Amino acid sequence: MKRILLINIFLFSLMALLLAACNKEWLKPQPLSFYEPGVALSDAQGMYSAITACERNMRHEYFGDAAPAITEIIQSEVAVEGTTDKAGPQMNMDISLLPDAQLNSNDFTKVGWYWYEGYKGIKYANLVIARINDATFKDENEKMRFSGRPIFTEHTGTLS
Repeated sequence: MKRILLINIFLFSLMALLLAACNKEWLKPQPLSFYEPGVALSDAQGMYSAITACERNMRHEYFGDAAPAITEIIQSEVAVEGTTDKAGPQMNMDISLLPDAQLNSNDFTKVGWYWYEGYKGIKYANLVIARINDATFKDENEKMRFSGRPIFTEHTGTLS
């Protein structure tokens, strides 16, 4: 009898603890920071981080193995594919530009890079331009520097 009573008390206590611990307030997330434009781009540091992300994406166009700029140059009148002993990425240009082709590959072409990565630089620059009046700066000169940077970065891919 004592054993059944102890088991019942133990189970009742366990159920009471479980029911008390699982309330809605305990399940509500409490993040340390929110990454949304209104919070992240509220000061000069946030603006600078967005411009740095913009510059990073635009810099990748010119550097690395099989940089996207090489595809752009070969497909224009600036350069010609010079290899004749192997089937290069631009050997069959009409086939390599079809929608079902591999458009973002080091072995074929990097035309798709401009759709996936190139747009991100424009997106970050436009985000800074749109939020420039909502951010707080220490003076008007700092605000003016951030007003010109995204426009220059968006068009040239570099940051002064």
